[in-house]
Order: sequence, then C-alpha cells, then structure tokens
Amino acid sequence: MDEISAGPGRPRDPKVDDAILTGTVEVLTERGWAGTTIEEVASRSGVAKSSIYRRYGSKAALVAAAATRDRATRFPGFDTGSAWGDLTAFILGSLRMLASVWKQVLPGMLAEAAADPEISTVVQEFWVWRREAIAGIVRRGVERGEIRAETDPELVLDLFDGPVLFRLLVTRAPLDGRYADRLVDEVMRIIGTSWH
Repeated sequence: MDEISAGPGRPRDPKVDDAILTGTVEVLTERGWAGTTIEEVASRSGVAKSSIYRRYGSKAALVAAAATRDRATRFPGFDTGSAWGDLTAFILGSLRMLASVWKQVLPGMLAEAAADPEISTVVQEFWVWRREAIAGIVRRGVERGEIRAETDPELVLDLFDGPVLFRLLVTRAPLDGRYADRLVDEVMRIIGTSWH
C-alpha cells in the first residue's frame, strides 16, 4: 500500500503526488475526516479529480497514503539495541502521529470502517505496517534474549494499541511521554525475560 504502481503509460510525477498528499493533509486539518472530499483535495492541490482517483481509488485510500507519508517523518528507526528502546521508539512515534491531525482523523475513519467494508480494508492494510514493525522488534528481542521466545507479536501490538485507542476514543486521558514509559514497562513485564 505504501507504493502504488503507475501502470502502463507515462511515469507518475512525484510533484503531483506530493501536491495531492499535501493538499489532503491541509483539508483534513481544516475539515476533519467527515468534511474531507476528493473534490476539495483536488481544488486545494491544483490536481484534476480524475488524476487523484487514478492514484487512489477512494477517500480512505487517499487518506491512508497521506498518513503513510506522514508516518515516515514521525517514526524513528526501531533498532535501538534493546527491546525496551525499540518498543519506546515505536510507541513514541505512534503518539507523535496522534498529536497531529491524525488525532481528529482516526476516530472518524474507524467509526466508518465499522460499517463500510472498503474503509475497513484500507484501515487493515494500513495496520500491516504496525504488525510488521512489532514483529521485527519482538524478533530482535528474542534473539537478544530480552523477550520470551513464545511471545506472539500480534498480542504485543494488541497490548499497545488497545490502551492507546481506548484513551483516544473513550477516556481522553493524556497520551504523552510518561504514559509511553508506563505502557512499555507494563508490556515488558508480560513479555520480557528479566521481568519475571
């Protein structure tokens, strides 16, 4: 999902792609998920609506592509040399995303995903990156002897994303660095070899 083929014909112009995704973030910032339309993004970016649809088949796919580009600037590398460091880098990157426009976008997108299979599919495809990132962190932690060998990466992701989404969607409790440290400590108590 991170790279969409241009298919036959002329290669895609990276400047057009950048204009579309920048326009998408601008419109999302002003109007939120519900108020964002392909038409508005086309107007803001100066790109024909048909060009946007050729690249992204739906609003959900367009928003996911914008989030993917933004994610690359907010997440550090994960191989810090320790499981605790890797997990901390992952959760801090996640919270940096939620400190931006995505804090307003994600709840609306998730609400519609519950009823719309197409949006649900886009959300699930976007989450593949999170599963792969956690799987890599767990694998390295097991190899270093810091994480128990039987640890299920899917469960580790659940242990992070469940509390974060609960705070985001229900309690509205702070999602800050202190919370990140507490969350990593609690997850390491469950999966770490030296915490038992």
